[in-house]
Amino acid sequence: MNIFAIDPGSQESAFVVLNSDTEKIAKFGIVSNDRMMIEIIHTDNIGKLVIESIEGFGMTFGQTIGDTIFWSGRFCQAFRGGNDFERVGRKAIKNHLCGHTSAKDKDVREALIYRFGAQGTKACPGKLYGI
Repeated sequence: MNIFAIDPGSQESAFVVLNSDTEKIAKFGIVSNDRMMIEIIHTDNIGKLVIESIEGFGMTFGQTIGDTIFWSGRFCQAFRGGNDFERVGRKAIKNHLCGHTSAKDKDVREALIYRFGAQGTKACPGKLYGI
């Protein structure tokens, strides 16, 4: 099954399309949110759409976070798979990859390298090459 995963932003968003059976990354990038809508609509064989959700930490937020929430909703709406999407919070992602929610970005990166292998080089690319 192809999983289309999005890390949404207020103007640009990052995405990866992963075949969950082979753990091969079919497509990835950072694109404008308008372009992301096109990617979602025109990428074939998406089994599931997964979007990182915004989590409240008891602090107020501004326009940038509001815009990110708005785009997350638009991405779900554009998905042709209907209701087969999932919103996953950053804490759940950290816990899944690292075993605890206090993990830092470097810990997440290390966990991904452990799971998928090193990025590699142009001459000898790994699964994460270019990401």
